[in-house]
Amino acid sequence: MLRVWRFLGIFFILGILLPIAPQIQLTGDYFPTRTTQVTGLLPSPLEQEFSLKTKAFGLIEKAQFDDDGGRAEGVALANGLTFVANYDQGLEIINSTDPSNPVKLSSKRTQGNALDVYVKGNFAYVSQGSSGVAIIDIQDPQNPRTIFNLDPGGMVREVDMYSNLLYIITDFNGFFLYDVSNPYDPKSISSWTDGMLHRGISVLKKHICLSTWGLGLKILDLTFPEKPDLIGVWNDSINYARGVYATTINEQKFAFLASSTKGVQIINITMPQAPVLVATIFNGWGEMLDITVKDGIAYCANADFGLLLANVSDPSNPVILDSYDTNGKTRDVAVENGLTVIAERYQGIKYFDTTNPADIHFLWQFFDHGQASNLILDGTTLYVADSRGGLEIFDVSELAFPKKIGFFREEGVYVQNFILKDDLAIVTAFDNGLYFINISDKTHPTKIASYNSGLFLRTVAEKGDLLFIAGLNNTIEVLNISNLSAISKVSDYLFPVTYPDIYSLTVLGSTLLVGSSYESLTLLNISDITHITQIDFLDFDNPVFSIKIVENYIFAAAGNAGLQIVNNSNNNLQVIGSQETSGYALDVALNDSLAFIADRTGGITVIDISNLSHLQNIGGNTAHNCYSIVLGKQTVFSGAWTEGLIIYSFDSDGDSISDEDESLYGTNPYDPDTDGDQMPDNFEINYHLNPLNATDAFEDPDEDGLTNVEEYAQEFFYGEPTDPFNPDTDGDFMPDGYEVANNLNPLLANGDADTDLDHLTNLEEYLIGTNPRKKDTDGDGAEDGLEVAFHTDPLNPKDYPAKRQLIRVLLALGLTLLLAITAIIFVIKYFRNRVQRNIEREEKVLEAEEEILLF
Repeated sequence: MLRVWRFLGIFFILGILLPIAPQIQLTGDYFPTRTTQVTGLLPSPLEQEFSLKTKAFGLIEKAQFDDDGGRAEGVALANGLTFVANYDQGLEIINSTDPSNPVKLSSKRTQGNALDVYVKGNFAYVSQGSSGVAIIDIQDPQNPRTIFNLDPGGMVREVDMYSNLLYIITDFNGFFLYDVSNPYDPKSISSWTDGMLHRGISVLKKHICLSTWGLGLKILDLTFPEKPDLIGVWNDSINYARGVYATTINEQKFAFLASSTKGVQIINITMPQAPVLVATIFNGWGEMLDITVKDGIAYCANADFGLLLANVSDPSNPVILDSYDTNGKTRDVAVENGLTVIAERYQGIKYFDTTNPADIHFLWQFFDHGQASNLILDGTTLYVADSRGGLEIFDVSELAFPKKIGFFREEGVYVQNFILKDDLAIVTAFDNGLYFINISDKTHPTKIASYNSGLFLRTVAEKGDLLFIAGLNNTIEVLNISNLSAISKVSDYLFPVTYPDIYSLTVLGSTLLVGSSYESLTLLNISDITHITQIDFLDFDNPVFSIKIVENYIFAAAGNAGLQIVNNSNNNLQVIGSQETSGYALDVALNDSLAFIADRTGGITVIDISNLSHLQNIGGNTAHNCYSIVLGKQTVFSGAWTEGLIIYSFDSDGDSISDEDESLYGTNPYDPDTDGDQMPDNFEINYHLNPLNATDAFEDPDEDGLTNVEEYAQEFFYGEPTDPFNPDTDGDFMPDGYEVANNLNPLLANGDADTDLDHLTNLEEYLIGTNPRKKDTDGDGAEDGLEVAFHTDPLNPKDYPAKRQLIRVLLALGLTLLLAITAIIFVIKYFRNRVQRNIEREEKVLEAEEEILLF
């Protein structure tokens, strides 16, 4: 009987629960496959016609030449290449297979100032101070790529490697260990710090040697990389340790400690718990900054005496071999196959043949500061005044690949400006006076004469055999240079102030235009060269740095006053137009109706001068701070000071395609949309559409519901267009057209987002067909996610969970009633049958008893 009641109870409960139990789990199999076609849609709120915006005149960077070795802090050699940590210039890569003619391949700016570099395999690890370590892919040395910026914290000074482990030392934050078996994803392993100032690191298998300022040498044990353990210290109390190099010699371990005060100290660390000083070398030779040891030879970088070599094959008895005084502050040294290269702060890098360590041979110096202050273009030859880098000569016949073919430089000479006269470059060299350089052989320019009267020269102009020179001082000197072996002073003109800072001299017939900080623009009469007089002047409250003249008009680059245009009719200076730039105007060049301004802080500004009384800024390029400018055919050459030479191509219509390239494509260089289909030429070219066929604007090659022009229009809303040949530009499994129609970002993978907070992701809404920006697509009062969970139709307002729930409850009640009735009938029948059987049994018993009695 008890089993019957249990069965009836379970049956009753299941009868109530099963019809109303929701299935909440959503699976991909549940969602129907749905293809959305969206036509004629632009991103809301722009569902109307749009117009193509033009950027006006643009400049496209074509090439850069910057072989700045001016502040080389660290250097490494690998596979015929030199890698230079060049402070604010980042990493530079130089082909040194021919060390007598090194060729710069590329440079890569780093987030912070590059202090040191370590190369292993296809990657360079650049220490960049407070910005950590830049990991740079150098597989293609002409196109290095930063793949990761690793910031452990603190001021990173140096790194070393062993196997796939990267060891990093910081100033005061100690030591950090990373696994870089995948350089794209470095993994932190451990760190150690003692709060001291550390300057160098060297790895010798499981032992790490640290040079510690004021505390000598510290040795860490990394038997267990996760737990660095300080096991040894060596200190002579006055050791200001800089660099350190650990190596094995004659089966014993040694650490070579470069010291600011004690030369190189050689320490036996075979027993790291008890390091022992075995010898000192180069004590008293000044400040030792770094050291490396190869094949028993120690190569030392010395701030005072340059490159020092010693035989340390017997570490207890080192022998000095040779030295080479470079007259620079040597910072680092690297060695490979008899080639030694040193990095010198402010002196670039220098190559030496050390095949015979006892006889160092200087090979070549790679030094150019990139401080381009003046340019002159002569055909396909470009001449650059490069401050401490001297006068440089480039072949620019291939604009994308400028080649440095020659240079003239003297130590301590700062080239300010120059002019070309026949086969001469006449160079102003500030306190070194005037240099006359023979450039008939452009590959080997040579100085043939000089003149120095004590003036600090900045600028020079010529008229026949007469030279006008001036600079910081208040004097303009006139020289006769008909005989360079006997240069004579003809006359001079004195300003009434001590330092007028004269920046520009320009001869115009019988007059001389002077740009200065004193009167801005001064007009002098030089018809009688022995008696120079002032005619007129204009003061812009700013210096005039550069002057260009067209007929009676003077175009002046005037610092904060920008471009000033002056009418010089009848030697009467009158300003007729001006246009400020975004920064500080230093130079000006003219091309038809355009003026190009080199701006010290604003790059290059292009000004429309077709109407001199109404100048208009129409574009340019702000990527580099420019100090000088000269124009070629559809080309701009600019000196970008510390960034070297920058070459730009004209982009007259501002569509990001150079005029030169437009001629190749057959497009109009003065119309950003040649075929008038409201898609700019560069978009059509980049995405392989036809910029000469307007009908392709309304095609939809990827069938994502957006026409080509609609794909382009996304740039107005999201900063970039969608790809007309990829139906899902952002790869989130929702077509671009669907995302645009529903105001989702087609350039951001947002399929997993729940934009309307209805518990369905955008991708689920796309697959189901609901609106990702509306919680209740069918407006039946139930959120879409709830309807999916309860298996109601989120697109049918007559089908919602509450209604279906009521039906389920009624069905459950009916079923329950039916079960109850069935159970009651069953019980009645059961008891009735039971009673009947009992009655029949009783009757049989009575009958049996009667028979017995009768018998």
